[in-house]
Amino acid sequence: MREDRDSYERFVHDLVRYRNSTRTPRYVRELEALHPLPLTPLSPCRELRVRVTRFSTVSVLGNLYSVPSRLIGRSLMMRVRAEHLEGYLGSKLVITLPRLHGKSQQVINYRHLIRSLVRKPGAFAAYRYRDELFPTLAFLPCV
Repeated sequence: MREDRDSYERFVHDLVRYRNSTRTPRYVRELEALHPLPLTPLSPCRELRVRVTRFSTVSVLGNLYSVPSRLIGRSLMMRVRAEHLEGYLGSKLVITLPRLHGKSQQVINYRHLIRSLVRKPGAFAAYRYRDELFPTLAFLPCV
């Protein structure tokens, strides 16, 4: 039994050594082309305190994002990262949103607003961001 194990380990060791030997020249060329890593983080996190409006939205860096209506009136700590925003209520992560770059843009998720709009007859017709709520691929069922 031990002989089988030893022979198997030798086989694997020889195979790894052979496969690595064919990659060595490319690895050396890659090492020569590498530059040292920057000393500062690439995209530091920025924290902002925002208040959820009565319309279930928050404004972060000049852009508007919808949040669940249960957060109306609450103050959230938003962590602005390179690709997304994280919203914290106290120390609990309550929402993650895609980050918009630029100004005067909006991300409106119909799931955040549809219940409150259904309860108010005529509210949808006058809703400012109604176009963002029209059927798209975003209307796929929640998982």
